[in-house]
Amino acid sequence: LDNEFKIQVGDSKDDAEMFQRVSPARNADKIKAAVMLTMGSDDVRVPLIHGEKMRDAMIKAGKPIEWKVYAEEAHGFNKEANVTDFYTRSLRFYDEHIGPNRKKQP
Repeated sequence: LDNEFKIQVGDSKDDAEMFQRVSPARNADKIKAAVMLTMGSDDVRVPLIHGEKMRDAMIKAGKPIEWKVYAEEAHGFNKEANVTDFYTRSLRFYDEHIGPNRKKQP
């Protein structure tokens, strides 16, 4: 599995410069669309600190971000209330940013 990740994504040591260059958090100022970022507090695949860095970079760059952390969830959301909330938020986000009620860009 580790080898498959390195083949598809890159090696964190050998490709460190490339990872730094293309990091979304390091390029938040270039993002042109609103971002919805939802995470589980107990995610070990993508630790919460990664999402917090992205959230903070978006805020620092003055970019729109919708942020939500689901307590006691991991990489996916399993609690019925959280699943319902996630999809409700997603639909509202899509409607606001790409649907008929979207905010018009200047």
